[in-house]
Amino acid sequence: MKSLVFALAPLFLIATAYATVDREQIKSTVRKNNAKISACYNKGLKENPELAGKLLIEWDVDDKGQMIKAEVNKSKSTFKNEKAEKCVIEELKSWNFPAAPRGQIVSVSFPFAFSKTPKN
Repeated sequence: MKSLVFALAPLFLIATAYATVDREQIKSTVRKNNAKISACYNKGLKENPELAGKLLIEWDVDDKGQMIKAEVNKSKSTFKNEKAEKCVIEELKSWNFPAAPRGQIVSVSFPFAFSKTPKN
C-alpha cells in the first residue's frame, strides 16, 4: 500500500513582534522533505491500515531557521495516531526553515493531509 502526503498551504504564519517569513519557502522546505513525512505516515499505517486525515502542526522558528517548539493542534486535526504525529514533529526538528528576523520568532501553522492510494 502506498501513501500520499499532501503538504497543504500554511494556514497562517503568526508573527511574534511582527516577524514574518515567506510562505512559499516554508512550503518548499516541507515539499523537499515529503518522503520523510511519508515514512512517518507509513509507520502509522502499519498500526492502522485505515489511517488517514489532516494533521495540523503548529511550530515556532527562531532567527537561525530552527524549529524551537512544536505541537499538534488536536482540535483541528482529524489524523489520530500519536506515534506518527511524534515522528512528524521529530522530522520537523531536523529541518532548516527560513530564519525569522534577528532576535525574533515566527509561528507557523501547517496542515498535512494523509491518505492511502489503492493497491495496483
